[in-house]
Amino acid sequence: MVKRKSWVWDFAKREGDRAFCDLCDGESNNEYSCVGGTTGSLIRHLQNFHGIAPPDESVRKRLWKYYELYNKRTWTYYKIIIMMLCNILIKASKFCDVTSVNRECNSEKTEQIHQALASLIAMNQLPISFCSSPGFCQFMAVVELNYKVCRDEAMKKGLHSLKSKVENKIKNELRNVKSLVCTTDGWCSMAQNSYISLTAHIITNGFQNNAKNVVNAVKLLHLTINNENMDVTCAAHSLQLAISTALKDKIFSELIKQCSSLVGHFKHSNVAKQSLFKKQEQLGIPHQSLVQYCKTRWNSIYLMLDRLLQNRTSILNVLTDRTVTSLYIAQKLEITESHWLKIEILVSLLKPLFIVTNLFCSENHSPASMVRPLLAQLMENHLKEKENDDQIVTYFKRTIIHEIKAI
Repeated sequence: MVKRKSWVWDFAKREGDRAFCDLCDGESNNEYSCVGGTTGSLIRHLQNFHGIAPPDESVRKRLWKYYELYNKRTWTYYKIIIMMLCNILIKASKFCDVTSVNRECNSEKTEQIHQALASLIAMNQLPISFCSSPGFCQFMAVVELNYKVCRDEAMKKGLHSLKSKVENKIKNELRNVKSLVCTTDGWCSMAQNSYISLTAHIITNGFQNNAKNVVNAVKLLHLTINNENMDVTCAAHSLQLAISTALKDKIFSELIKQCSSLVGHFKHSNVAKQSLFKKQEQLGIPHQSLVQYCKTRWNSIYLMLDRLLQNRTSILNVLTDRTVTSLYIAQKLEITESHWLKIEILVSLLKPLFIVTNLFCSENHSPASMVRPLLAQLMENHLKEKENDDQIVTYFKRTIIHEIKAI
């Protein structure tokens, strides 16, 4: 009995323990191992790179049966062969898209794909090996069946070409710049590789800012409308400056520092953070990470204090759990009852300012027409002094009103 032959050898040839794919060109790596006649690597290659699936097992069995009948060469044999070929063609037409198989991925299309792939690798910081990974090859087998995978060396050349284009674009933008400011940042990766970034800041003709020199420059123009000086400041930034001035008081600054230290503990201790999540779950509170205060980020003080207030019980449970927090750390981070009361008062004072700031920064409204009405409402309602206001609240309201009027 003749030994059956695997279907893969219709698309490849064997030389000893090595096999070579006939569908790949000379530039591609078309060599595969076939020790002892194994065909697993070739099957995966034909499926992933050329989109060729193994034939139906039942068809193979029928072919072998008809091969045995071949020796008899009867009229019945020829009739069966004709019927079998018709069935195979009909079945193949259901699974094969003739137009896609015959569609050629020419050199121009291939180059466009390579350039787009180089941009993808650069923008998403992917490894170069991504362009030859099995997942990408399988993806391209669907998108562009006849696409030839780009080699790593060719991709490196493409990335160098992209780098040159970006460099030339930056040089052209900086060619007519009279002055610029550079900022830099350095860091290390988890593999202890050192990196440094450099950012150049330039001022274009359409640049607008609340910087002091820009404001002073506009004031020198003496522009007036109806005998009233034009407002050239950024309302949201000016409001944040007023809040910062009010919070410079020692009572507020010490409270903010204490809260920032508490948040920092949960940010730097994974044990404390996970314990906080467990306490939140036990209390039926959604998982919420604490928010750290940042001096240059608007409303960050309000967001920090508000998040602390929402998770007060969970935080206290973590600090009193000696399996998580030591007594020394708990005493160091403790926020007293009087401090929690001040946090609650401060949150109620900052919340309307937080809302107004967001309205000033909204893209769906017209902030210019809203600035003065909103500021007037703040001063007349929220910042209006009441008989039961204590000294801290009175100081905060008076300071904010004074700074707003100075805008």
